[in-house]
Amino acid sequence: MSDLDSALAAAAADVERLMDVVLPTTGDAEAPLIDAMRYASLGGGKRLRAFLAIQSARLFGVDARCAIRVAAAIEFMHAYSLIHDDLPAMDDSDLRRGRPSCHKAFDEATAILAGDALQSLAFEILTDEGTHERTGVRLQLVRDLAHAVGAGGMAGVQVELHAGLHGGLLVLHPGPLGYGHGRHAAPAAATKVRPAAGRVGVPSPQREDMPDDLVLLPQV
Repeated sequence: MSDLDSALAAAAADVERLMDVVLPTTGDAEAPLIDAMRYASLGGGKRLRAFLAIQSARLFGVDARCAIRVAAAIEFMHAYSLIHDDLPAMDDSDLRRGRPSCHKAFDEATAILAGDALQSLAFEILTDEGTHERTGVRLQLVRDLAHAVGAGGMAGVQVELHAGLHGGLLVLHPGPLGYGHGRHAAPAAATKVRPAAGRVGVPSPQREDMPDDLVLLPQV
């Protein structure tokens, strides 16, 4: 196993553990919803977004625990996008990562609600004091993620996909995390990450279903 493979596996394991804790099983009335959320977000995927967030955060001396929480939020947001992307009104895909899509394993209504709940959970994680002690940093992270998934980001890309254009990879640059941590990254240094993050992507939506042992990274 190469150093990159080891680093990817370590990041995936760290984030998966946190996601499992944040999204526990329950016997309450919400159990079907929680089950669908866990089905869609745990136990699969390359966690490439998490890896990029964690490794980028290291550049700014960010506490690993904080970086992993941000990475988990990004992965929950990504899981939400995949649930909705697979729906009949979108890509109408019956399979995701070799198993039934969420709306096939459960039903369309549950899948839609699970996606909605995962999106909310992502923001809940970012606003928690465990993610960062400074309110301003947490607010900036929320703003960055909201921008990344809104009309000017991921949602807008979906429109392009349905128009036949290629999509991109959701990446939240971790610059704000550096403020007040470790080497106290200056805003000028943090902004250098954003252009690179914007150039990281995948050439086509089909690459979401690449084998877990295949990762393609562009030159940045």
